[in-house]
Amino acid sequence: MADELKQDKIEKPAKNTGEMLLGQCVHGYHIVQQISTSLVFLAFKDDPDHQVAMKVFYPDPYACNHDVILERLQEIKKLDHENIVKVYETGETEDFIYAIMEYVPGENLYDLMRRNPRLHWAAAGELAREITKGLVSAHALGITHRSLHPDRILLGKGGQIKINFCNEGEITPSGEIANYVPPELFLGETLEEYSDIYSLGAIIYNIVTGNAPLAGKTPKEIAMKHREMEPVLAPYGVSDVPYSLSAILSRSLSKDLRERYFRSFELHAAINNFILNDIGKYKIGSYKELLPKVVEVSESGKAFDQALHLERDKRKKDEKIDVMIDVEDLKTETDSSEILPKKRLPSFSPLFWKIIILCFCSLILNIILFLSLKK
Repeated sequence: MADELKQDKIEKPAKNTGEMLLGQCVHGYHIVQQISTSLVFLAFKDDPDHQVAMKVFYPDPYACNHDVILERLQEIKKLDHENIVKVYETGETEDFIYAIMEYVPGENLYDLMRRNPRLHWAAAGELAREITKGLVSAHALGITHRSLHPDRILLGKGGQIKINFCNEGEITPSGEIANYVPPELFLGETLEEYSDIYSLGAIIYNIVTGNAPLAGKTPKEIAMKHREMEPVLAPYGVSDVPYSLSAILSRSLSKDLRERYFRSFELHAAINNFILNDIGKYKIGSYKELLPKVVEVSESGKAFDQALHLERDKRKKDEKIDVMIDVEDLKTETDSSEILPKKRLPSFSPLFWKIIILCFCSLILNIILFLSLKK
């Protein structure tokens, strides 16, 4: 009998328009505004100042994915990390399933990439480190994202990175999402931890080069390329990307699982080494100091450089130092020893050196004459 009731419930027509939910109260949560086309709403329960995000899922009666969605939501409720959007509770009504999540004011990574087609590789490295922190935490619990793309990475206040794991556990390679889909999906294989690594590699590749790793005119064409082709990796496409970052991207995007990073903590360690060895010596500060400025001045298309100039001016006032790292030096990877002024010997006129030589020759002749007379 219970199975019949459940079947009756999910066979009702899906009311999947967000406008119908605006102003409604769902189990005590007042829906105020739709903040995403993927049926995410701004809501509150008792205090209007304590806002949450409500994600709505309409089960497909033909796919019979009602239980799959509930199981997935119960799974991601276990996640508790500063770089992951927290899911507080889940529930269902007669028509849909919902999840109450942490509300992250700001924008997502795709918005930033759309205004800034290419960010500096140093900013990309810092972003990658924060994203991998969240992935390592989730993978440690055996939870994979399976649908990682820029829309799922939120940029909160102060540059806080938050990965949104709240999805149905399935991915449809449509539109821009196809650029970040791992090849395992097109081969009919299970998406595992290394699949999230591939998707993150595609995201970082897009950030530093300004292009998708394997672009195409249609999702089907992109899917075929991800299944069969290897991307052209920096620095061959972009001259100022360090070799160490290129090597990380090469392993992350490898079709051969024996070559790809198999565990996310391996990728996280590689990114940390890259930051220490290639970014640390420039003393440009944390991306959390630069990223909010990137968001504010991104209309110019040179947000990272402008933010770096602001940081340089601030340090000049505070520390009163004479030598600062120039943006152009950062781009050409000039060694820090070349920035410091070199000490030079004092210069003398040619006449001075002639007199010194004559005096020296006269001294030698006198010594020889003295020795000959003594004999």
